[in-house]
Amino acid sequence: MIKGLIYLNADLASSIALRYVCQLAGMKEMVIDSMHVEETAQDAHTPGTGWVRKTWEKGVRENAGQKILQLVNAEKRSCINLSDPTIIVGDRDAEIRSTIGLSAYDFFVEGLLQSFSSHNFKEKIFSKLYHSISCPVLLVKNLVEINKVAIVVDKKENVDHLEQPLQKIIKDTDLKCDLIKCELNTTSAGVEINQTAAGQDDDIDYAKSFIEKQAQINIHKNIKINGNPSDVAESMHDYGLVVVAVDKAISKKDPVLEMMSKITSALLICWV
Repeated sequence: MIKGLIYLNADLASSIALRYVCQLAGMKEMVIDSMHVEETAQDAHTPGTGWVRKTWEKGVRENAGQKILQLVNAEKRSCINLSDPTIIVGDRDAEIRSTIGLSAYDFFVEGLLQSFSSHNFKEKIFSKLYHSISCPVLLVKNLVEINKVAIVVDKKENVDHLEQPLQKIIKDTDLKCDLIKCELNTTSAGVEINQTAAGQDDDIDYAKSFIEKQAQINIHKNIKINGNPSDVAESMHDYGLVVVAVDKAISKKDPVLEMMSKITSALLICWV
């Protein structure tokens, strides 16, 4: 059984992410732990130490916990392996890192509403928190049906980083998986989409052979998409999940990052 950790706030983004991961849990046996960190400013009105501090923190946790528990309870009937939320008072990023470090989670989930601007997305990708997380990150932007999966091939040498996430999360489900190689050109307009056959593209052939043998997942179609990042992202709108290997040293100007920011489906980011 695999384990996922979802971070929740009492907001729409978290509600969407929770519903999405519960949909995934209906396809694969998994345990989903949930957590929320209530951050408080250190000012003159904040108790410093002792039992006063502990009593104050208990009140803060209970108040925040009621809102998060309502969110979780709304999904529990259809998601039996969803745990009661852990509510912590402290530093958000530090507590998430600590929680992931203490348990062997197979993926971390967070909601991020889709926006016309790529700023919030890039801010997440380049955050110290995301760079310190060793497990894959499932970033949910919209509530979509998980009907089929796009496995994006960027660099041949990154394909092996997809093996474990695909094997743990996708293997033994009924999801159809397409292998997609994106050739991005920031100055072009529109997209060109072609289905490829064996022997037509070395990168696709290598990725297909590796994924089918190592991750034990059958590839339904091999597809090559040429175009600018926004149009290529739009061409993948009907996939319920897009899986991509991302180098933590990726440039902020890399067109792959721009494409990822425009994809409206959920993104499973597998760190390299």
